[in-house]
Amino acid sequence: MNKNTHTIIKTLAFFDIFSHPLTAEELYKCMWKGGPNIKYQDWCKDLDTLVAHSKKVKKKDGCYMLVQNTKGVDKRHDRVWWVKRKMAVAKKAAKVLRFVPFLRAVFVCNMLDKTANDDSDIDVCVVVKNNRLWIVRLFATALLHVLRFRAHGKHTKDRICLSFYCTEDGANFSSMRISSPDIYLAYWIIFLIPIYDPDNHYAKILQKNQWVQEYIGVGKQERAALLPLAKDNHLSNCITVFFETAWRGTYGEQIEMLAKKIQEKKVAQISYPLEEGAKRDVQISDDLLKLHQNDRRQLFQEQWKRIYTSVL
Repeated sequence: MNKNTHTIIKTLAFFDIFSHPLTAEELYKCMWKGGPNIKYQDWCKDLDTLVAHSKKVKKKDGCYMLVQNTKGVDKRHDRVWWVKRKMAVAKKAAKVLRFVPFLRAVFVCNMLDKTANDDSDIDVCVVVKNNRLWIVRLFATALLHVLRFRAHGKHTKDRICLSFYCTEDGANFSSMRISSPDIYLAYWIIFLIPIYDPDNHYAKILQKNQWVQEYIGVGKQERAALLPLAKDNHLSNCITVFFETAWRGTYGEQIEMLAKKIQEKKVAQISYPLEEGAKRDVQISDDLLKLHQNDRRQLFQEQWKRIYTSVL
């Protein structure tokens, strides 16, 4: 079994967790650690040879998967419609969030296009101006709640989950790794989907997280060229410029401290029942808010290793 076979199986094993088989192009672009160093056309020939002579990898409806989970193709087809519906909601929410002063970018995260279920919410990562994180969270939460976009209580299906904020300087996520490698976090970064990103913070996040290149090195820059779904207009520019001018300097710092005082204690007390295999991972600072009540990265890490070990 050659090196390419190992990397193909390890990559498919990770996406097998979410019942998401990959097309040849997708597999080539997101190969895990030691990906192909040959041209795409030549690599495709090697991939088809592997399928023809191996009982480990199967091709169905143009997608490649491990033979143990061929039903994933059907779920992938269903997921296309779920994602289309959820992205339409995310686009509307982004058009609201662009009015929030000091907000710099919004990304759909947690690999929505590969992990979504019909009743799941929509996790987003919000990038904010340095020293203004708590102001942004206060305004974003209030706006999306009033307009019924925010996920809360029993209202989660197709709602926006504001569970992750970082400042421009706090976008290096290497300290969040649960292990080396942290496969979920690496793909989490690569598969961020910009829905509002006028200053191309996606490229800046990749630059701050160059450690990912050690594990995933093909095609990642192409996602940086994706056009954000929401763009600023004259009204949003006027509102954000007004508040960012009025709340700069010492006065802005006082507003930030007040916003922090209002929210910090309540944020720390947020608690939901843990899902099976999940851990509570809440991080609260002036540069990063990670409010995931059910962090399943360790579970995914163990499942991934178990799957590829059983196949290799």
